[in-house]
Amino acid sequence: MIFECTQTLLSLHGKGTLQVVAYFVFIEQYRCKNVCRQWENIGNVISPLDSDEEEDGEDEEPSSSPPLEDQLSDFRQQWKAELTSKDDDTSTSSRRRRRTKSSSSLGEGSSTNDDKAYSLFMQGVDAERNGEMFEAIKFYRQAVQLVPDIESKIQSISGFDDNSSSESDEASDYGEEGEVNNVTSQLSAMSINNLRSTCEKQFPQKGTHISKLPLELLLLVFRWVVSSHIDLRSLEQLSMVCRGFYICTRDEEIWRLVCQRIWGSTVFLTKDCITWRQMFLQRPHLRFDGVYICRMTYVRQGEQSYIDQTYKPWYLVEYYRFIRVFPDGAIIMMTSPESPKEVVPRLKTKSVSGEGFVKGHYRCIGNTLSAVLQQERKETESGYQRYKRRSDRNNNSSILKEQIFRVEFEVSGSSRHNNTKLEWKHYSCETRYASSNMATVSDFDHSTFNPLLFSRVKSYTRTAVSPL
Repeated sequence: MIFECTQTLLSLHGKGTLQVVAYFVFIEQYRCKNVCRQWENIGNVISPLDSDEEEDGEDEEPSSSPPLEDQLSDFRQQWKAELTSKDDDTSTSSRRRRRTKSSSSLGEGSSTNDDKAYSLFMQGVDAERNGEMFEAIKFYRQAVQLVPDIESKIQSISGFDDNSSSESDEASDYGEEGEVNNVTSQLSAMSINNLRSTCEKQFPQKGTHISKLPLELLLLVFRWVVSSHIDLRSLEQLSMVCRGFYICTRDEEIWRLVCQRIWGSTVFLTKDCITWRQMFLQRPHLRFDGVYICRMTYVRQGEQSYIDQTYKPWYLVEYYRFIRVFPDGAIIMMTSPESPKEVVPRLKTKSVSGEGFVKGHYRCIGNTLSAVLQQERKETESGYQRYKRRSDRNNNSSILKEQIFRVEFEVSGSSRHNNTKLEWKHYSCETRYASSNMATVSDFDHSTFNPLLFSRVKSYTRTAVSPL
C-alpha cells in the first residue's frame, strides 16, 4: 500500500497543488477508517462482546476492506488518466497557439505559400538541430523558393534570434559550458570546419555585410592581406576583429603557404612543430615587411695644417648600411652617408639602381643567412672612359672588371622581438681584373661592425601585387 502511494506521489510531482492536497485528503480518510477499526478490535479483546457481534464484525471487516482498496486503485488510475490527458491538451494547445501566432504574424491576409514556407523552414530548423544537414538544406531551399524573405520575416516576428541561435550552436559545437576559464585554450581548440558564421553585423546597414561571403572567398581575401610580401602583422591585426576572423586567420592552409614561401616547397612538419603556425613562430626566419639598418662610425685622421703644426684634426665618419630581403631570394645592400629617411623609400622595389647599391641572391639555412652580391655595371660609357680604358691597356695597368661581395649573418632577436637582428659572421670582397684575369680577396674584420636591426616600413606592404 505504501509503495503504491509513493509511486502515485512521484507521478504527481510537478502537478497542481490542489490535486496533491485532494489526494492526501483521500489517503487521510482511508487511514482514519483503518485506525478506528483497529481500536475497535482492541476493545473487543479487553471486553469481549457477544458472539453475534464478533461474528458480525468478522464478517464486516473482510467485506469492507477490499472495496476500499479497489476504490483507491480505481481513483488513482482515473486521476492519472485525467492528468495525462490534461497535459497533452495543454502542450498541444500551446504549440498550436504558437504556430498560429507566428503564421498569422507573417502579415494580414497571409497566403497559403507563407504558411507552407513557414512550415518548411521550421522543419529545416528541426532537421539542422538533429544533425540532418542535407534534409535541412532541402527544407530551406523549398521554403525560400516559396517566399524568398521567409527567414527575415520569421526573425522579426517569432523571436527567432539569429544571434542567440548562432551563439548556442557555437557553444554546443565548441563545448563552452559556463564561464570561459581559459580563453587561449578555447580559441586554439576551435576549428574552421565547425565554423557556422564568420562574423555578425553590429549595426543595421543597407549594403551587403561581409558575413554573407562564402568561407572560401573570405580565406582568399585573407591571402591577399598576407600578399606576396608575407605581411603577417596585418593578418594578426585582422584576427582581433572577432572570433570568426580569428579562426580563419589560424587556417592551416595559409600558414602552410607561408612556410613554403620562406623555406621552400620541401619543408615538412616535425615532432617539435606539429602545426605550420608553430613552425613559423619557433624557427628563425627573415622579415620582408621592412629593412635592416645599422649605423657605422669610425675615426679618421685629417690633414695637418701648414699654419699650425701642433693642430692635428680628427674626423668622426658616420655612414649607414641598409639590407632589404625579398621572399623570392633577392637581396639589396646599400652603404650610404645619407639618412634612413632618404634611402628607405628607394628600397621599396628590386629595380632600384644607383651608386652604392649592390644586388644579389641569398640563402637561409637554419639561422645563417649567406648572400652573394655584385654591383651592376653600365654597358654605356663616355668618350673619356673609352680613352682612359685604351690608355690603361697600353700601359698594361690593371683594369677593374667587377667586385663580388660575400656576406654571412646570424639571424637572432632581442628580448622583446624575434628575428629582428642580423649579426655579422663574415664579410669579404673579391676583386677581379680584366687585363690579367686575376682576382684578389679581401677579408674585413667584422668584429667592429654593429648588428643590423629590423625596422618595419608601412609603405612596403601598403599595396598588394599578388596573393599569397
